[in-house]
Amino acid sequence: MNYIFSLRACNTMPLRLYPAVPADANRISEIHMAAFASNAMLLAQFPTPEVRVGLRESIRLKALADIDDPKVSVLVVREHPFDPDSPNTTGAEDGSNQCPGVVREREMEESAPRGIIAFAKWSHPVSKDVDYEEAAWAWPAGTNMRILNGWVKAAEEGQEEAVGDRPCYRLTFMGTDPAHERRGAASMMVNWGLEQCNKDGVPGYLESTLEAAPFYEKMGFAASVKISMRYLIEGQDQSEMYEEIAFVYRPGST
Repeated sequence: MNYIFSLRACNTMPLRLYPAVPADANRISEIHMAAFASNAMLLAQFPTPEVRVGLRESIRLKALADIDDPKVSVLVVREHPFDPDSPNTTGAEDGSNQCPGVVREREMEESAPRGIIAFAKWSHPVSKDVDYEEAAWAWPAGTNMRILNGWVKAAEEGQEEAVGDRPCYRLTFMGTDPAHERRGAASMMVNWGLEQCNKDGVPGYLESTLEAAPFYEKMGFAASVKISMRYLIEGQDQSEMYEEIAFVYRPGST
């Protein structure tokens, strides 16, 4: 699930793209909860404030596992003092497909304390004949597993229809601190993945909210399948319909 928010930040400090390090996991979890706080599916799956406190810890632990996984790239965007010669800074959400470079490992330790404003997780292509299983989530007590499992099944079916069993880069999660939207962070993180798709000659895949769809279309993705699920609101007799769109990026399409 990927979300684009509308609040504009007043800070114009340039941004740089980094691979996440373990010390970033808590901030990733904080941004995730702030960015997705009003998402209807999240609220249905994790229906009380107490459950959502547990979810934040689940996100932190999953981020730690993903950062340590060689088949997953967790990216973060940090504010950085202005450097006019840096190739991986940006100041506008312009939708261009020039991928800014990721800061090298030798620079990470020195730069890690800088403020993170956004994160993304890209799962790498894995062939079905490869013995690999991504680290499992540890869901908090009180999670509505019926709704969660129902949505996971719907999303898996959507991906199967969109790309079949072909290995692909998958943008699993992306979030920006709502106070720092429209500064270019989302484009930087998406462009990183598109460069990998073009380099390796494999598709890119993601599931987007309806509101975020124009952003991904601008970035070069094509809408493929609508994913939907009707669910009962906890404690009520009425039901709601939740929808997202599966998007596919084809190498060389931009």
